[in-house]
Amino acid sequence: MAVNEANATTLIGSWINMLFYMLEIILAFKYFQRPNRPLLHRIGVAIFIVADTACTVGICWQAYLVLLIFPCADLTRVFLNSLYWPISIVILSTYATASVEQAFLCALFYSLTKRRFITGFLVFTIFFHLGFSWASAALVLKQQNPGGKAFIATQIGAISCAATDFLIAVALSVTFYRLENRTVKGRTTQSILRRLAVLSLTSGCIVASITLLALVTLLKGKNVYIIFFNCQGRAYALTVLANFLLGLPAGVTGSGDNASTRNASSRRTPRNDATGVVFHVDYMTRSVSNIAHPESLNLEELSDNVKSDNIKSHPDPD
Repeated sequence: MAVNEANATTLIGSWINMLFYMLEIILAFKYFQRPNRPLLHRIGVAIFIVADTACTVGICWQAYLVLLIFPCADLTRVFLNSLYWPISIVILSTYATASVEQAFLCALFYSLTKRRFITGFLVFTIFFHLGFSWASAALVLKQQNPGGKAFIATQIGAISCAATDFLIAVALSVTFYRLENRTVKGRTTQSILRRLAVLSLTSGCIVASITLLALVTLLKGKNVYIIFFNCQGRAYALTVLANFLLGLPAGVTGSGDNASTRNASSRRTPRNDATGVVFHVDYMTRSVSNIAHPESLNLEELSDNVKSDNIKSHPDPD
């Protein structure tokens, strides 16, 4: 069988998707092993697993049809037979995962900044791209062809989704940068590089880059678009799981009695809570010279515990 570009990109895209999917399953399993996780976040991770499982089935179905059933055939004829079904499943599940991931990051941004207007605008863009993306999937099923109105809706959905990813990544990156300036100076180069890598993942910069690459290749009509689009949904899920399992910048805390109680407790008993990444601000200060300043922050219960409208740095103990 002669191998053309469509065959190659479909095969490579399915391989990369499977790698990302298995990594997602492993990280989700590690997340569910942790006790007392917020119910809303466990539901979100479960949605990721269900949607990405459906998407992976659609991608494997697509690869099976293109590589084995209709090898080197005219893609139009393939679509008219049965390929439009897996394509629609992939579109629906990918943008469902994207919307949940973007909603989590918007919740994190609002918890850290309390900026309602910006958060509201970001939420609007989420519903905007989700509507057009799901409409494109419905049109593919109706027309049994990805062209025409379906392709126009796909382009609008892809452009607006990429714009949403970019805006959220910029908003969180700026927020994290400001929080970083409140932490202890004098870190090593290795520590700085590590934190930059973590922040680029947790702020959505990596998934935004993948989305932009998928958008550019889609608009140019390149078959390599399949590779980026096939792994796009898994990249969204991995971004949220990274926020839950890795860490975000230390140096913020909720104000008020709750923060004062934590401060007093941390002075009495030094501890390090930089193990799960959750939506919860729980900043621990350096109480003695031999206690290392934490490299990450436990953030998972932020939405339930942040009482104040202002985020401020925690003072070092005397």
